[in-house]
Amino acid sequence: MAQRIRFTTAAQVSEAFPAIVEDLGELPDDVAPVDYVQQLVDAEDITTALFFMALALPKRDAVWWGCLALRGTAGSDPLTAEGLRLAEAWCRQPEEEERRAAGAFAEENYFEGAGPWIAFSAFTTSGSMAPAGLQAVPPSPEVSGKAVAMAIMLATQDEDVFVTLDNQRCAIASAIDFAGNGDGTGPWKEMLEKRNAQDGSSA
Repeated sequence: MAQRIRFTTAAQVSEAFPAIVEDLGELPDDVAPVDYVQQLVDAEDITTALFFMALALPKRDAVWWGCLALRGTAGSDPLTAEGLRLAEAWCRQPEEEERRAAGAFAEENYFEGAGPWIAFSAFTTSGSMAPAGLQAVPPSPEVSGKAVAMAIMLATQDEDVFVTLDNQRCAIASAIDFAGNGDGTGPWKEMLEKRNAQDGSSA
């Protein structure tokens, strides 16, 4: 079912990213990653579900999933729009020039908001975090996934806590769809249609 995810159990994710054990604890070795995410959602542990999924997906796919969330929540401020553009550019053409451009944007904007964080997630997928020409400083394996999760958390925030939860649940549904080789956009389209219908009925 989850064709994009190379892990067959949740525990394999923590084995691939040892540093996350401190954050997530011991993960089950008899539960598939998507099933584990559903268990977290059922337990209303949405933050952990977002973080786990950002690590379970391959890095490039995780960044793209984060981009879908930023688009789905219709963030229109300049920083979000530019960070989204840079991250998507790297996803489409994951070369060093695109990676460096995303990293520079994140640092120049002090990681303020979802846009810089999604750009930073692209920057930290590979390569070096040091300036070009200096001794390489590779990012820790989990950094990109953490940045994706942070970007999604920021993008899905709303003054109404129930809207925030709906946004975050939609992000998880998008990830599950995407993990199964869908395009990840269906849940966002459904939520937008639902909200448009509610707005129309209340007008």
